[in-house]
Amino acid sequence: MPLDENKAALKVQKTWRGCTGRKTVRRRIVGKARLVCRVVKLQKTWRGFYGRKTIEKRNQAAAKIQLSWKKRHHLRGVTGVRHKTRSLNRIQKWWRSILEKKRNKSATLLQKSWRGHNTRLKIESQVKAANKIQSMYRTAITVSTANDKFNEQCFKASLQIQTVYRGFATRRKLLLFSMYAMLIQAWFRKYSAARKNFYAATIQHAWKSHISVKTKPT
Repeated sequence: MPLDENKAALKVQKTWRGCTGRKTVRRRIVGKARLVCRVVKLQKTWRGFYGRKTIEKRNQAAAKIQLSWKKRHHLRGVTGVRHKTRSLNRIQKWWRSILEKKRNKSATLLQKSWRGHNTRLKIESQVKAANKIQSMYRTAITVSTANDKFNEQCFKASLQIQTVYRGFATRRKLLLFSMYAMLIQAWFRKYSAARKNFYAATIQHAWKSHISVKTKPT
């Protein structure tokens, strides 16, 4: 029974520790997922704000360039101005495409670095959790082996105590039986001696009476 109770207690402890470990891991994963969502949302907000600001500045600069270009070349004719505005618009489109590519590359690089950092953190946390679980399992095994050894020693000690007590009880019973046998023998001897004396006295009394009857004168 003590071994069954110890096994049941160890099983309950293992179940409770596993449940708490899983809960903590889930909480950490949910917290990290929320943090990632917040970071992504913050990146989106910052990119939108930065993109709007840069586009606004570039549009203002392009408008100024266009205005100065138109003022400078207004006297050359409408055809030349249209041709030059078309070329200017092409240059602006080309420049905007280059800036957009650079911005996408920087955003991709930032996302890669953040994902790598987050993955490393997850791996480190998982390794720490695994090490902690291993240490807890090893301590549980050590405690169980120690309890088994202690229970084995207690069982051996109980067996030794039982053997000693049984020997003592047997010797005590033998001593009592020998005392009772001696008492019975003494009583029987006294009884047999008293009986013999009674029979002898009865026979002597009968013989004396018989002799006295014979010796009486008629």
